[in-house]
Amino acid sequence: MSSTPHDSVHLSERQGEKDAAAFRAGTLLLRSSDLGRFAQESRWIALMVRRALLRLRVAPSLVLRVRPLVAPQRRYAFDRFVQRLAYWTGARRRLSKDDFRALTHGPVILMYHAIGRRGEHGSTYVVPRWRFRLQMACLKWSPFRVIRLTELADNLRMNRISAPRSVVLTFDDGFADNCTEALPILRRHRMPATVFVVSEGIGRQAWWADDSALMNRPLMSTAHLRELQTSGVDLGAHSRTHPSLTELPAQHIQSEIAGSRDQLAAMTAAPIDTFAYPFGDCSDAVAEDVARAGFAAACCSRSGIADPVSPLFALPRVEVRGTDSLLQFVLLVWRGHRRESRRTGTTLQAVTT
Repeated sequence: MSSTPHDSVHLSERQGEKDAAAFRAGTLLLRSSDLGRFAQESRWIALMVRRALLRLRVAPSLVLRVRPLVAPQRRYAFDRFVQRLAYWTGARRRLSKDDFRALTHGPVILMYHAIGRRGEHGSTYVVPRWRFRLQMACLKWSPFRVIRLTELADNLRMNRISAPRSVVLTFDDGFADNCTEALPILRRHRMPATVFVVSEGIGRQAWWADDSALMNRPLMSTAHLRELQTSGVDLGAHSRTHPSLTELPAQHIQSEIAGSRDQLAAMTAAPIDTFAYPFGDCSDAVAEDVARAGFAAACCSRSGIADPVSPLFALPRVEVRGTDSLLQFVLLVWRGHRRESRRTGTTLQAVTT
């Protein structure tokens, strides 16, 4: 006998309760369970509605009553939505309040590039200093908590849950203004961040950019690197010369990946534990090369929330643009998703440990 939608909802609710109990007992890995994928494979609007219904404690059986009003071609998606709602309704019964909030409001990694100097207008990749200052103040006085990228990676690796509404700040390319313009604001609010540096660009100007605001823009010097370090900002690698790694011959990829780590470690006398893919371009093979090079985690530019199922070497990020209003910024952080992406890279599954 085939199951009815009501049967499926009941089973989903019981499975959520069972998985939550197993996690609390230490016998369930988040990355191999639906408990670690609240935001995965969900359109942002469905994600927002599911959060709202859970917050209001609306029973899945009540939502199911509107099923006859749903167009036949949409019923599969509707049934799937209600099943996921039921799963999390069951999970909430066995999870602590903080764990439930953290799993349903997973970490968001923000991706910046350049921070504009005084008087410089905003563009796709250049966030004006005044906008960045407002954004950091907004994070400071909001329910969001800014954590280190390495803390997030450690939590994912150790099957721990990050704090509810965690946010990670990252900067790509290593522009000098990350130190001169962004660092004073980060210091003021005591916020950690990670700057991904093109190792052979130290003391030079950007040569790879396809945007006029970034082309020939000054990159950081070794003095800038030291200032970031002493201020508690983490440094990550962004390759040696900023190529698209997926387009390189295999024999050159390790030189770009491991070489950038070695160069930066020699300059800073500190370990370089994280990596970001130039242009966001990545693949399973390239991610495996990053893991073999000894990095602890890597970021791509695929938009999304860094739920526990996110591959450690393809952590999603949300790009912040210089044309985003404060309201748009808040929505980006809240939903962990940008409706359109510049370059998304490949969704990776293989390299997760």
